[in-house]
Amino acid sequence: MFDKVKRLKDQSNIVFKSKFLANLNPAERYEFLQLCHRRSYKEGEFVFYKNDPGTGMYFIENGTIELTIGTPDENTTEDIISQLTLESPDSFGA
Repeated sequence: MFDKVKRLKDQSNIVFKSKFLANLNPAERYEFLQLCHRRSYKEGEFVFYKNDPGTGMYFIENGTIELTIGTPDENTTEDIISQLTLESPDSFGA
């Protein structure tokens, strides 16, 4: 029970710090939080790939993520066109 309460508190902190949700009042942020669920990713794991269908909004609780756009030919990984590193309380969507 304590773990569930702590997890909810951690998630609410992320939602309340989010720049993306800054225009929502506290009640609206709480409603939004009810739709959220937590996911964890390991270092080096891909969250999504270019041209994947959009599946949601991601809020970074801790750690960092690198968003990378590769070459037009996705069969090669040598050329990076653009790269951006995000960290808490940043968010991004897919």
